[in-house]
Amino acid sequence: MSRIENQVAALAVVVQSCYEVRQIATKNQYNNENLACGIKSIFYNNHPDSADVVFHMQEIQTGLQYIQHFFTHKDNRDVELIKMVALCMTLAKKLLVHKDMIKKLEQGIVRAQEQSRQFNRLHENVLANLSDLYQQTISTMEPRIMVSGNALFLQQKTNSDRIRVLLLCGIRCALMWYLFGGRKWHFFFQSGKIVHTARTLLKLT
Repeated sequence: MSRIENQVAALAVVVQSCYEVRQIATKNQYNNENLACGIKSIFYNNHPDSADVVFHMQEIQTGLQYIQHFFTHKDNRDVELIKMVALCMTLAKKLLVHKDMIKKLEQGIVRAQEQSRQFNRLHENVLANLSDLYQQTISTMEPRIMVSGNALFLQQKTNSDRIRVLLLCGIRCALMWYLFGGRKWHFFFQSGKIVHTARTLLKLT
């Protein structure tokens, strides 16, 4: 994959994770395959040479589609989702220089990985473990991501665990986006290139 393809693929997972958070918070529903993709990206501890080492393009189809929607339908966008993606980018950039936090995250991820071998990747115990890891690490950083939605949905423990896991995935993949050379100014000056690349990757799904 080219440099821009790696960046857009990583960005698609950030967007897809935040999209699923919004779905849980507002509709009490989520896509199990998108959640599984998110957990897989969390468990990939090494910095990959290429995004397709971590996930297949069909696994990030929702994110690729929303990237196109974001840049081509400016009057019909989920503002809360956009804010969430931006916060994931901000926190990921802070993590780049927060070596102790990265080490703590990696240790916790290894423990969750070992647990997933005993159960499975989507088991509630694995989700709860990753959710606790998010609270002990990312939740201590500023700015905090505040998820808005239906209080009845947000108060359910299984939902709050899924939301934290998806946010952890979003931040991990935002970190991957930075490591692939992604920068925030690309959204303003390379939007056409991003949309074109998303369409190209969608053809591979």
